[in-house]
Amino acid sequence: AETVTRLTLQLFDDLKDLHKLGNLERDYLETACYLHQVGLCISHHNYHKHSYYIIKNSEAMVGFSNAEIEIIALLARYHRKGGPKGKHEEFKALRLEDQLLVRKLSSFLRIGDGLDRSEKSIIERLDAVLEKGKVDCRLYYNKEKDPNLEIWSVSEKKDLFEETFGLKLEFHLHPV
Repeated sequence: AETVTRLTLQLFDDLKDLHKLGNLERDYLETACYLHQVGLCISHHNYHKHSYYIIKNSEAMVGFSNAEIEIIALLARYHRKGGPKGKHEEFKALRLEDQLLVRKLSSFLRIGDGLDRSEKSIIERLDAVLEKGKVDCRLYYNKEKDPNLEIWSVSEKKDLFEETFGLKLEFHLHPV
């Protein structure tokens, strides 16, 4: 979770001019990053849905309102497999501005999660630059490790980001 959190927040911070979100939304994202795999304690099958349930029903989410907990739980829910859909009751119940927020933030978490697919912290850091019509992500990785699984995974998970922001997301490897 630490690697996913670090990479996700690096991306979020680098692209603040794109998403135009603040520290409160960053806190939601950080919390969801740390908790996104909590559902694995129940089962691997559909663990993202178990993560949603655990976060939503936890008594340990002190400091967050019920509405904020719902957003954080949905970010964990949408970090893998299908993204937010209007047919999902919990997502549909959100205000339109919160639906957009969930789409934006979950797209960041999906990227961060994809960049640590092997759970071996191969990608050490990233730099994201907003360019004309695209976002260029420079991925700095340990040259003694193979980043191909991470590249494949993030390529599979970037669609929500591209759809939400209307920009192509490109990844370039840089060994360190």
